Amino acid sequence: MEKKIFKTDRKIKSKVKFAEIVGDVIVPDVKPDIVTLINISSDCYVQKEEKSNGRLRLDGEIVSYISYISDNAETRSIETSFNMVEQIESECINENTKVDCKVYIDSEDIKLLNERKVQVRIMLKLVCDIYEEYN
Repeated sequence: MEKKIFKTDRKIKSKVKFAEIVGDVIVPDVKPDIVTLINISSDCYVQKEEKSNGRLRLDGEIVSYISYISDNAETRSIETSFNMVEQIESECINENTKVDCKVYIDSEDIKLLNERKVQVRIMLKLVCDIYEEYN
């Protein structure tokens, strides 16, 4: 019977990090003023992962949709986006390790600053599993 080497990935560490994204959104001139905020819905997209010794850098974008009631009693919405740059540090990360990182939106909050300006606060949860090749 011939033996074959079987290669697989073995999880060596998991890291969880929380990050907060805060930004202001100004209502464009073509849209009416805000009277009441209804809700916010956001999606997070990771566009680039970069590994170096001891560090993983994630570059991405958060796209948010804000619904509100305008001064003429219509339901309106605003689409906006925020850049995300986060780093996760671990002594296990190097060029040869595989990293599976997922970004979740933990919570979203909007606050009306005035009829033309809204503050958005998004809490992200980054969950990274670090794997090494194992024979």
